[in-house]
Amino acid sequence: MLDGSACESSLSSKQIFSTAETVDRPALRQTLKPILAISNTFAANRSAPFPSKKVMNFLAKVDSKMLQLERPSYEILEKSKSPAHYASIHYSDNMTVSLFGLLDVEDKLPLHDHPFIHGFIKVIYGKFQVFSFSAKSDVAPEIGGEIETFYEGVQVVTPEDDVIYLAPGYGNIHEIRALEPISIFIDILIPGYGSNTAAHYEMPRPLPPPKTKVTLKRKRKHFWTTNIDYPTLSNL
Repeated sequence: MLDGSACESSLSSKQIFSTAETVDRPALRQTLKPILAISNTFAANRSAPFPSKKVMNFLAKVDSKMLQLERPSYEILEKSKSPAHYASIHYSDNMTVSLFGLLDVEDKLPLHDHPFIHGFIKVIYGKFQVFSFSAKSDVAPEIGGEIETFYEGVQVVTPEDDVIYLAPGYGNIHEIRALEPISIFIDILIPGYGSNTAAHYEMPRPLPPPKTKVTLKRKRKHFWTTNIDYPTLSNL
């Protein structure tokens, strides 16, 4: 999962969604409101245990109906010339909620980290692979530098599957690939990136067996998304 800072072009919601004039989405607002309360409580005491199960239970309720989001057509998204699409749902100091969509099979959000962030993924449409690596340190090396990780393996996820949780020290470096065209997921970052930026890494080839140590090399970011002007929920 990434923030929207890599976005280099944009499409309006009217170009993408048949529900262009999205209303307030009260069900979505009521689902995200307690997650924001959890985020704010955690921000006030980072040493306390993080209640990941509570966040997962709330996020598991979110679906296309709650988002008022119909699956966009391939032809419309293809016009952006971008394999990845991004829409902001909510942004505050302690929580970021976003939608990400990948156009085609094998399109991806390349291997990147979440520094000091608790991340959650819920698939809305399609199917994804999530490749996860765990690094004990949330401090990224310089470009060209290396970091020691533990390859956790790959998960295949659909809308019927549980929410994926990626925590500091567990799955905090990951790559997300589409297994179907027009695959979309919602993610929550607690807190968001803030002043931090994602570090990108070279995906090892071939992949090691799951549950083994692997050294990752940091590379320069070479990734961009098309921003979609999805109506946001500024105040929860």
